[in-house]
Formats: sequence, C-alpha cells, structure tokens
Amino acid sequence: MQVAPLTLAVRAVTSSEETLRRLSMRRRLDFYHDRGLAHLRQHARKVFVHARVRARIDPFLEMAGSYNILRRIVDEIARPIYATPPTRRVVGSASDARAYSVILNSIRYDAKMDLSARLVQFTNRIWHLYRIDDRLGIVMSVLTPDTTTAIPDPSDPSRDIALIYNVAGGYTYIDDEETFTFDSQGKILRSETFAEPTPIPVVCIHKRESLDGMDS
Repeated sequence: MQVAPLTLAVRAVTSSEETLRRLSMRRRLDFYHDRGLAHLRQHARKVFVHARVRARIDPFLEMAGSYNILRRIVDEIARPIYATPPTRRVVGSASDARAYSVILNSIRYDAKMDLSARLVQFTNRIWHLYRIDDRLGIVMSVLTPDTTTAIPDPSDPSRDIALIYNVAGGYTYIDDEETFTFDSQGKILRSETFAEPTPIPVVCIHKRESLDGMDS
C-alpha cells in the first residue's frame, strides 16, 4: 500500500536512525566551522569522571580546538577545484551568454560551488536546491546532510525521489508532484500541488557515488 507523502515525511525525519545520522553530520560540520569545543567537552565528561580532573583538562581542550586540522586538510584537498574560476561557454546568441552570466553572478554560483567542493569532502553528499524568490529571483541553496533527509527510490536506492529539508518553523518536503511545509507535529503549514510531474529542482553532489542511498 502506498504511504501518504506527509506520513512518509514525518516518519523519515523523526526516526531514531535519521536523528542519529543528522547529529553525526552536525558534529562533522561543527568541527569544520570551529564549533567543536562543546563536542570535545562532552567527550571529556565521558572519559574523565572526576570534576577536578576535567577542570585541569579543559584548558587543553580549548588549545586542541585553536588549530582546525580538519578544515586545513579539507581546504587543501578542495581548494584547487575552484581556485581558478572555470570557463563556461553558452551555445547560442550573445544575449543568451549574457543572461546566463547574470544568473550565475546573481546566485553566486562559483562561490557556492567552491563551498560545496569543501563540504562534500567530509559529508560525502550535499544538495543544490534552486527556487524562485519573490524578492531575490533565482536562489541557489546549499543543503547539507545535517538538515536534509533524502527519500530513496525503492526501485533504485541510489536515486532520490523526494527531499526533506529544514526551514524556519519546520520542514519542507518536495517530490515531482507536490511540495509542502510541515511542523514537528506533522501539521501542514502550506502546500502546493504541481499541474504535472515536474523534476525536483535539486542537484545532488557526491564525493563517492552512493549505492544504497546512505551517507558514508
């Protein structure tokens, strides 16, 4: 029996496995963005049970986080990819090329691709979401695995048939037929049904191709 999209979405984001996966990815991103001290202290509390010992260890935890070895390694691996902006050619008229250039500049495409090349090194996959904003026009968002849940195709788990990502006040679900935003209680806040099946405006970028729909 086919599961309703809302039921599927709520189950996906509230399952214990998905919660743990998101937390694991959040820790990776926290360490990259110099927010790892809280995680180091949490681990120290598990290892050093006596408060006096932890108090002596704590200054060294701050020292350990003062030099971000994870970011140094990731940036050195990824930096060459977009160190020189790529040359793109448009097949068409000069006005087509100018329009394409305007779009890329407006969404800061090169900067976001550079960021993506770095993040994917330790998350294995990220997503580019394209949408139309009434004020900004075309917007490209970089979605990371700590805030995003992919629904794999049951016939081919390496393909995503739907995506759920965090937004203010809840989550947004999107597939090729509809999109809706819902809160943590499973209440739909707003929704839209497409007139006809439409490809999801999302591009998934892998460091390594996923064979089972799971992150490494």
